Amino acid sequence: MQKFMGKLCFQGMHLFQTKNFIWQMASLKKYEIVKDNFKEIYGVKVYRIRALKDFQNDLLRNKKIKKGDLGGYIESEKNLSQEGNCWIADNAIVCDNATIKDNSVILDNATVSEYAAISENTTIFEYAKIWGSAKIHGQILIGGHAKIYDHANLHGKLCIGDHVNIFGNANVHGLVVLAGAHFIGNNADIKEMGDVMTILGLDAAYDNITFYRTKSETEISLVYWKFNGITIDEFRKKLAVVYYNSVQNMESLHYARELDKICDLAEYHFQKETVNH
Repeated sequence: MQKFMGKLCFQGMHLFQTKNFIWQMASLKKYEIVKDNFKEIYGVKVYRIRALKDFQNDLLRNKKIKKGDLGGYIESEKNLSQEGNCWIADNAIVCDNATIKDNSVILDNATVSEYAAISENTTIFEYAKIWGSAKIHGQILIGGHAKIYDHANLHGKLCIGDHVNIFGNANVHGLVVLAGAHFIGNNADIKEMGDVMTILGLDAAYDNITFYRTKSETEISLVYWKFNGITIDEFRKKLAVVYYNSVQNMESLHYARELDKICDLAEYHFQKETVNH
C-alpha cells in the first residue's frame, strides 16, 4: 500500500510538472493562431494571428502590438517565430516553409512563401512577393511590386521597390537602392547602384534589358527575354547569328543592330563606373 501511494504521488507530481511546463511554454508565446479566421490562397489555408501580449517593434507603422491585436496570415507556427519582435500585419501572408525571424515585419498585401527566409531587421510591404529559397537579412526595405525568388541572397542596407525582380543566384549586398524595372539574375553581384543598368522602352518585342556586374567583376551579364545571366560577349555571339539569319528580314536585323548598340552603351557605362571607383 505504501509503495502504491508513493508511486501515485510520483505520477501526480510528474503530471503537475508536465502541466506546469506546458503552461509556462504557452505563456512565453507572443501570438496564437485564430483557427476560425482563415482564407485560402492557391489551395493553401492560412489563418489570422492574434497577439497574446504587448510588445514593440519600431519597424511597424504604429510601433506597438497590443494583446488581442489581430495580425496577418500564416499557415502554421513554423512561419513566424515566437521569439523576438517579428510580426505579420494587415493582409500579409506567410505560408509553406517560409520563415520570419528576429525583428522583421511583413505588412500590407506582401506574401512570403515556399522556402524563403526573412530575418534581422527586414520590412516586406505593399505588394512585394518573396518565394523560392530566397534569403533576406539585414536592414532591408522591399516594397512596391518587387519580386525576390529562386536562390537570391540579399543582405546589408537595401531599399528595393517598384517592379524590381531579383532571382537566380543573384547576390545583392552593401548599401544599395534599387527601383524601376531591373531584372537581376544569375551570377549578379550588386554592391552599389552603379552595378546595375536597365534600358527601357526598346523598339522590340521584349522591351527591357538589364545589365549588371557579376561575381567575376570583369564580366558584365544581362537579362533579356530568355537569356538569364548571359555575358555581353555571349550575347553578341547570339546577335551575330541573328545578323546572319536576318538578311531578308529587315525588322529582325534592325532589332539586332539596336541591341548591339545598347551593349556598347552598357560597356561604356560600366567602364566609366570602374574608373570612378
